[in-house]
Amino acid sequence: MQVTDAIKSRRSIRKYESKQIPEEHIRLILEAAMLSPSAGNTRPWEFFVIENRQILKTINEFHPYTRMLLQAPAAIVVCARPELQYNKEDGCW
Repeated sequence: MQVTDAIKSRRSIRKYESKQIPEEHIRLILEAAMLSPSAGNTRPWEFFVIENRQILKTINEFHPYTRMLLQAPAAIVVCARPELQYNKEDGCW
């Protein structure tokens, strides 16, 4: 499959089965995410896998676009690490 075909055929899923996602699948998703390019290969991000139902519910209480977490068996939260990015003004990391 060509990249453009994958982009054109992508879809958003908003309803999930409640069965647990195999750890191997989560590991593959994280590996793919960590292969994403970043400036200077700094990888200024962290990934958190959340499978705890109470935490998923709590996220839904403060974030308006996370209603699907009430059904999803897990979520991956991506956190930016701006201190790892290169600052062009200062010329430093």
